[in-house]
Amino acid sequence: MNRWKKVALSALVLLAGACNGWPDTMPYDQALNKPEKYPTYAPAAGQPVEFYAGNHRYLVLPGEVNLRTARVQSVSGGTGQSVFSLQGDEAPYSNLFARSPDGRTHAVGLID
Repeated sequence: MNRWKKVALSALVLLAGACNGWPDTMPYDQALNKPEKYPTYAPAAGQPVEFYAGNHRYLVLPGEVNLRTARVQSVSGGTGQSVFSLQGDEAPYSNLFARSPDGRTHAVGLID
C-alpha cells in the first residue's frame, strides 16, 4: 500500500508540474515589435533637470508655489535661471525655489 501512495504522489506532482498556469510565450519576432506595456515619458521642456548650489545637487520640481510675502535671498545656481532661498538660510538649504522664464515660482528638491 505504501508503494501505491508513492506512485500516486509522484503522478500528482508530475501532473501539477505540467500545468503550471503560465501562459505560452510569444515568438521573439512578435515580442520585439510589441509596444511597451507602460509608457515612458520625456522630461518637461523648459525646466533644468538639475543644478548645483552650495556643493549639493538640486532638482526643480513641477508645480507652482506662492511666495508673495516671503523674504528671499538669491542663490547662485549656475543655470541661468533665478534660484533663491528663504532669507537667513545657508547651505545646505532647507528650502530652495526657482523662477521660470514665464514668472512662475517652483519648489526645488535636494538630490544629494
